Amino acid sequence: KASEKHNVITPVDSDGLFLCQAPVTAPTIPQGHGDREILEATVNLDNVWRDAMDSCQRTLHAPEFSRFVVKDEGKLKVDGCVAFHLQSLSPFSIEGKKVSLVQQGATLEIEGEWIQKASQYEDGVDCHVRPIWHLVLVSKPVRDFCLSTEFRVIWKETEQK
Repeated sequence: KASEKHNVITPVDSDGLFLCQAPVTAPTIPQGHGDREILEATVNLDNVWRDAMDSCQRTLHAPEFSRFVVKDEGKLKVDGCVAFHLQSLSPFSIEGKKVSLVQQGATLEIEGEWIQKASQYEDGVDCHVRPIWHLVLVSKPVRDFCLSTEFRVIWKETEQK
């Protein structure tokens, strides 16, 4: 019932609120392929965003184990911003358009040239009563969008994969 509680994109209305997906009326099944080194996957989200977008698709391209790109493409029904949501059990470090997260001997770096504003807040707790951190990356106002967000994992030298 609250799309922003998931690791998705959402349109942002004129009051700064995140819009929710429409009720699912058909299966939304990702298509893709991969092996021990790469992953390519696409999911068409036209049905779940039909009330707010004319089209929406998410593509995941992972050319190697420690790096992947999430591309969100679509067209809003009205001009507005798009927000990218990500949840974590650890707080994020935000420096301009670059976000990082350190946990269990690895650093996750997140970057996107499209990011206009990055923020985070504590957003409840999980079933073990640990705080959940919610990262929100917001675009400039758009109608058509193509947001490419890169994720890189940097392992400690002794734990590199």
